[in-house]
Amino acid sequence: MLNLFRYLIAFFTFKVADNSRQKGALQAPLGLTWGLDINEIKKELEVVSENILDERTTNFIFNPKIKLFGFEKYELTIDEKYGLIDVTMTEYFNSDNFHIHGKGSYYDINKILSKKYGPPSSVRNPEDDSDYGADVSISSLHKKDTNEFLKNRWSSFYNFKLGGWINVSLKNNNPHDSFLMLEYTSANAKKVIYEQVDKEKESMSEFL
Repeated sequence: MLNLFRYLIAFFTFKVADNSRQKGALQAPLGLTWGLDINEIKKELEVVSENILDERTTNFIFNPKIKLFGFEKYELTIDEKYGLIDVTMTEYFNSDNFHIHGKGSYYDINKILSKKYGPPSSVRNPEDDSDYGADVSISSLHKKDTNEFLKNRWSSFYNFKLGGWINVSLKNNNPHDSFLMLEYTSANAKKVIYEQVDKEKESMSEFL
């Protein structure tokens, strides 16, 4: 099954009010277009490797035409029915003893996204169960106890009224195992989730 757990976390965990959603529909990053099939993408980009996630979705690591500063790994997910549905970029921090670089990148990305799309719909720290609504400001994040960053993961979630979402996630395991993930997901990802869940239910019904 498509990395369903990751999508369900984004889809159900964040408490997003309708009036806090960014207007319009999310466009794919890096000059890509949602719905492209792998043959179209291979004409434009260098695909490094691929990993079949399930019978209908495949994850590809690729080299973009333009690399964003700091990001080292670029992935996209292709669904056989809906084409390109997800683009993920990852930045690694292997010697960040005080987690300065990781937090700096996290704040910088959120500042850029907030300026372009408005404030995040939800900012969450699962470790202490903090959950902030759309009135959160990027500057207020700086005032949070630094130790909260060292515990686990911080995420900022941008939801779009006409479909799609962005998730910015900072994971600090230890000074030698930390990373920032920036993930763009199209509206069709929800359809993939629903269709796969329905298929699983049909399969279960045969044995009940």
